[in-house]
Amino acid sequence: MMKNDGTAWVLLADAVQARLLECSVVPPGRCHAKQRAALENGHPEPERGRPSPLVARGRPAYGSGGQENEEAEKHERFARELTRWMQEQLERHGIDRVHLFASPRFLGTLRRSLPGGLADRIEEHATNLIKRETPSVVAHPEVRRLLRPPMVKAR
Repeated sequence: MMKNDGTAWVLLADAVQARLLECSVVPPGRCHAKQRAALENGHPEPERGRPSPLVARGRPAYGSGGQENEEAEKHERFARELTRWMQEQLERHGIDRVHLFASPRFLGTLRRSLPGGLADRIEEHATNLIKRETPSVVAHPEVRRLLRPPMVKAR
């Protein structure tokens, strides 16, 4: 939701975690972000490069295809969990519109799990900011643009 006072709700997400931030401009014009909620993926990332316990012709099988499918499944499961969590958070905080910042790949995964009514309330930004500390999120140019007060046309 973008209020006339320059407040924007920002959701940072990847396949492991999500954070909901309330970003605003505070006097004397300084940008400020406050974390309002967070979600952790209960399905940790698989370890890479470890051999499968399955044995193929007497040699360890690395099973990369299976591991990739398992990883994609975990990402989709978290996307569904994140969708439910987002709906709860938007209702809890009275948010009409949220700006979602995530990698293009995770946006695609998440998009498949979003119901129409929720998807209409999300503005997507194909930028992954999840690793940034909360105070530094507002320094990113895309977030700063959201915090500009609306322009009033002179008559």
